[in-house]
Amino acid sequence: MARLRFIYTLRQVASKIGENLELIEEVTANSDNISEANSFTSAMAVKMARRV
Repeated sequence: MARLRFIYTLRQVASKIGENLELIEEVTANSDNISEANSFTSAMAVKMARRV
């Protein structure tokens, strides 16, 4: 099973992918749109993987 190697704060994620911190906070805090948040989280992971 894969293990986490890094833990990032939302501020660090926003900085790494060049997104607005408030937008990331809003999307991750909105439990009404879980599927949209999951899609957004996947997109963030892809962007971060490309920058590492």
